[in-house]
Amino acid sequence: MKKNTSLAILILLFVVNVSALATLSYNRWIRERESDIGQEFEVAAQILENPLDLTSVQVDRMKDIRLTFENDAAELRKQIYDLRMELMVETRKPEPDLARIDEFIEKISLLQSHLQKKVIRNMLKDGEVLNHAQRNSYFSMFEENVRSWGPGRGQQRGGRRGPRWQRNR
Repeated sequence: MKKNTSLAILILLFVVNVSALATLSYNRWIRERESDIGQEFEVAAQILENPLDLTSVQVDRMKDIRLTFENDAAELRKQIYDLRMELMVETRKPEPDLARIDEFIEKISLLQSHLQKKVIRNMLKDGEVLNHAQRNSYFSMFEENVRSWGPGRGQQRGGRRGPRWQRNR
């Protein structure tokens, strides 16, 4: 009797843990974004409006540009996501096909390149809406953001300053 109760409790705990993990995974990686692109732009517009001193006409024009961009970019993002999922499936196989993995990486890289081109073109379209001073401030904000990443972003295994062996150089 005691063994059956213990086994039932263990099975119940296992099921609860698996369902919690499944819920977390679903909410993190699978569920469609619930926020509206228009609402996201409103937040971005508020951030840009003060330092750039945007007019309501400029805000409306930039919103139209952003909505067009998001619609164009959504398909590329979906394709990248799908390829990444296929890549993960291939890497989990007992004997992954390295040629196929390389093929996935090449396809993902190409799509990311297309997406980056769309991002830059979108920024340039935004710049066309702005006057000279606003345009300089606008691009300076992006430049500051890129500079904040530093040249070694993604190589922070040893903490924010990089691996210990690089610190003493």
